[in-house]
Amino acid sequence: MCKSYGLFAKEDIKKGDLVLHLNSKLFITHKNYMDSQLGLLYKDDPLLKNNASLQLALFFMLERETNNSIYDPYFVNEVSQLLKRVLMQYVYIYKLFERTNFYFFKNFTLDKFLYCIGIIMTRQNHVSTESYGDILALIPFYDMFNHQDGEISTEYINLSESSETYSNKDYSKDNQVYITYGNRSNQDLLIYSGFCSEKENFNDTFKFQLGLAKGDKLYNEKLNILNNMRVKNTGFFEISPHILHSNFQNAEIFKFLKVFFLDNIKDQNNEFSKEEQAKIMNFILNRCKLLLNVLKPLINSHDGDFKFLYSCYIRNMERKILTDVIDILEAEKERVVK
Repeated sequence: MCKSYGLFAKEDIKKGDLVLHLNSKLFITHKNYMDSQLGLLYKDDPLLKNNASLQLALFFMLERETNNSIYDPYFVNEVSQLLKRVLMQYVYIYKLFERTNFYFFKNFTLDKFLYCIGIIMTRQNHVSTESYGDILALIPFYDMFNHQDGEISTEYINLSESSETYSNKDYSKDNQVYITYGNRSNQDLLIYSGFCSEKENFNDTFKFQLGLAKGDKLYNEKLNILNNMRVKNTGFFEISPHILHSNFQNAEIFKFLKVFFLDNIKDQNNEFSKEEQAKIMNFILNRCKLLLNVLKPLINSHDGDFKFLYSCYIRNMERKILTDVIDILEAEKERVVK
């Protein structure tokens, strides 16, 4: 039963009970796009054939303009905030439709495209199938469930080509029924689902942007070492209390910094010397302390402003991670240098 925003139990539900069974014929997937006129006309286009989200968005847009579509429940008005690259994609597709004189071109407006991209970005699900491998899909009712931390209790049944959702805890009649969206941090929940929680999240991390300097005289050698270790040479590296407690020397950021600080390639080995550990910990400690001074705490003083409220949650979560990391590394450094 739908009530307010979410799904509610009409009767008592026990943990492990099947609460939703959906045949894959109700999904919107890559196959729908490939079987449509879009897929037939543009199957060899370099951008479209490698972008599953864009394929779904275009099919969704085409279907939205179709009378009596079986997917009508998806077509409600929403506001979506989209990135610059989405606008670039719009220009690309616009010119493609214009060049090929595709009949749908006259209905291809920016507002409609942004709406469809917004739906795909926030409601897509990854499904592993025997027939088509891993695919993206829009699945009815899944977007009606709200998220709550817990066990993942949804699965795809290849034999019946359907999705099943089981209750991951007991619910009483009239209580809202939740599912778990996956092992997502609060940052990811905010970006992809439009909300986050004030509660601590096991998956929350702080991301440092680091990279090898191309002016480093050992750049090529260090690059080869990182490639062999399957560690990226530039990008965002995560850190959190959980990562530090889970044998921090195996963390990607520590592996990267070990190579980053190498003065002599001959000194490269898999072990961390006390000097290396101290150097890496000092580097991270200094970064954390600098960031903690820059990222001032936010206090929610904007009643009803969810954007500011969620910004407060994220900022204060980041500060707590930095503070906890500093405490852990200070204690660990003291132990190492003894």
